[in-house]
Amino acid sequence: MLIINKSSIEQAIQPKGMIDAVKQALIMYETGGFLMPDRMHVNIDTNTLLLMPAFAQKYFGTKLVSVFPDNIKRNEPVIYGTMVLNDVQTGKPLAIIDGSSLTAHRTGAVGGLAAKTLAEPDMNKLGIVGAGVQSLHQAIYIIQSLNIDELYIFDIFPEKVDEWIDKLKKILPKVKIIVANNSEELVQNSDIIVTATTSNHPVLPDIEGLYKNKLILAFGSYKPDMKELPDAVYSNAQIFTDTEFAKEESGDLAQPLKEGLISENQIQLLSKILTDKAEPDYNKTIIFKSVGMALFDITVSSYIYNEAVRQKLGIEVDF
Repeated sequence: MLIINKSSIEQAIQPKGMIDAVKQALIMYETGGFLMPDRMHVNIDTNTLLLMPAFAQKYFGTKLVSVFPDNIKRNEPVIYGTMVLNDVQTGKPLAIIDGSSLTAHRTGAVGGLAAKTLAEPDMNKLGIVGAGVQSLHQAIYIIQSLNIDELYIFDIFPEKVDEWIDKLKKILPKVKIIVANNSEELVQNSDIIVTATTSNHPVLPDIEGLYKNKLILAFGSYKPDMKELPDAVYSNAQIFTDTEFAKEESGDLAQPLKEGLISENQIQLLSKILTDKAEPDYNKTIIFKSVGMALFDITVSSYIYNEAVRQKLGIEVDF
């Protein structure tokens, strides 16, 4: 069995390969050939343990993820995770993979794919709310998927922004980064807006007309009581998501559905576009809401595992 840590993951992968892997998962979600039980949530106070199993044609596996929002105060990552990948024919464990790094990269790859699929060709200004691990990977993958000229960043904790910029500059030294004074300034100056926070309440301004013809990619809300997006974004909106259960799982969809701000027929799967069954309407505000799914972890971890084997990365152990 192969132990694949963060360093080995980052040596093994390429952005295109990651984006191809999440695209494969979305197409599979649309066409079939997988088994994905409902993810299991265990909530203790504000903390959450997620267990996410899935079976595909060659591999199956389970990711265990802990989400502890107060870790920000402890200067610890909010998310920790472990992925176990198995052979679908024998059940043999093939790899234990750093789930936190896998999650960060695969969700970044989902953002890169969504931006590439939904953005108008002339969209070149990216705004990101939240200066954490996930938002960093959103920036990395979106910038390498589109021709981004300017990136705006805002966080309610200003001290986090400088560190975030330093990390991004080491990876993408040529990107022009502007620190926004507030989220309204960020939205006004951006074509594509990414939210990647652990907030229970909207992190964007609730101003009618502010979001016209913009693309919004929302990644933070993963529970019904969490809502990053304000009511104003839903006016004249076309909404895409990665999974059917996002409508119940995320407050960004569950709450406006309950309040009648949006209807079920406004919400489509991103996989519909990838299989030529739908297309974006650029006369509307386009929203993509992602909650993730275990199928992403299977296709991405199998890509990582095969690349690690090919490149002789990781640590082999008897099991």
